[in-house]
Amino acid sequence: LAILIDCTEQFCTESIKKRRETSKEIRPDDAPEVVNTRLEVFKQNTLPMLKYLDDKGKLKVVRVNKVDGDTDLDKVFEDCAMAIDSAIFIEGSFFQLSNFNNTIFKEN
Repeated sequence: LAILIDCTEQFCTESIKKRRETSKEIRPDDAPEVVNTRLEVFKQNTLPMLKYLDDKGKLKVVRVNKVDGDTDLDKVFEDCAMAIDSAIFIEGSFFQLSNFNNTIFKEN
């Protein structure tokens, strides 16, 4: 299972800029040029992998809806939790991943 928290580039850069302005500690990876590089790497390396996972039915997308300059982070968390729950509980049966060999066992 992969979860993509879908938002615009503008939302990402504004969020990081806001964190940089309000945080007591400035993170080196929040510098504008680093953020732009990170977004380009995401487009080049991550998007093709996400397409592959989507084609296999392994990708869940959680959309961030920005309303009046604010985002309901509780809603984003809830949507992520529901995506995880739906991957764990399939058709009322619980699937558990073995720690030993990554085999999926169905419990009744």
